[in-house]
Amino acid sequence: MRSSFPTKGVLNMSRRKRRVKISSTERRLKQLRKLIPAAGNSCSETLNLENLYQMTESYIFFLQAKVNLLKSLSSFYGV
Repeated sequence: MRSSFPTKGVLNMSRRKRRVKISSTERRLKQLRKLIPAAGNSCSETLNLENLYQMTESYIFFLQAKVNLLKSLSSFYGV
């Protein structure tokens, strides 16, 4: 009679997948911290996700404004 519970090997595999997924997420957050200037200046380890996302949002808006300004200046000067 077969048991409906997963075997030990299957449980270990799912744990490994979870660890890989967590480390992958942590790696991506680390890369995001490097891209955002304000996040790189603060203590990276204590920066929580909400603050990191807010800093990312602010930085994206800043970059969009900068692109719009440069577009305006280039059209004004005919470049």
